[in-house]
Amino acid sequence: MLAHYSSPQDLINDPRMHDLLTVYIGETYRHHLGGKWFMDLENKKNAYYAMPILKDLRSRRAGSMTPLIDATASLNRRTGTYMSTIFRYKIELSKEDD
Repeated sequence: MLAHYSSPQDLINDPRMHDLLTVYIGETYRHHLGGKWFMDLENKKNAYYAMPILKDLRSRRAGSMTPLIDATASLNRRTGTYMSTIFRYKIELSKEDD
């Protein structure tokens, strides 16, 4: 992602790739942490209104995941490790719940 997009807006301007990355990130989380895809289309005041999220993860402490935001946040931070750091943290939380 960092090699192809110089900013989050560049990715947002490529909606097909943004959607594909969202699904890829989300399915990776779901494979390891469980959860269900959810989209709130009723509460327009919800910060995640009309945004795909993963909820009901195996670990209650892991909370919900927002793969759409993770993709753009990764580009904004430009570390190359942002998503893996978040992912490892959520995995550790799920292990502590076992």
